[in-house]
Amino acid sequence: MALISPREEAAEFSRLCVVREWRNWCTLQAMYIGIQQSLVRAQKRHFAGCCTSKPKQSYSWIFGVRYVGEAIMRRDLGDTARHLFVCDLQEGMAGTGLS
Repeated sequence: MALISPREEAAEFSRLCVVREWRNWCTLQAMYIGIQQSLVRAQKRHFAGCCTSKPKQSYSWIFGVRYVGEAIMRRDLGDTARHLFVCDLQEGMAGTGLS
């Protein structure tokens, strides 16, 4: 079974950054709802991306993401390890979180 669907059914998020003074529940909730609505409008079933350790728990709870493989380091993204994830919109976000 494939880890993620073909490119035409998937989207990728490289970074979901929010300026520190705007990092609060209302801002994050609006961002997550916007992402979900965009994926639905674009008819994307899956999305993939990476994140640091800080948002891992909220991404799992809200998006229903699954983390895959080992954390990676990329010099162009700073000195913090990134965790790769995938999400099935129909299975993950459709039944949990903010959907």
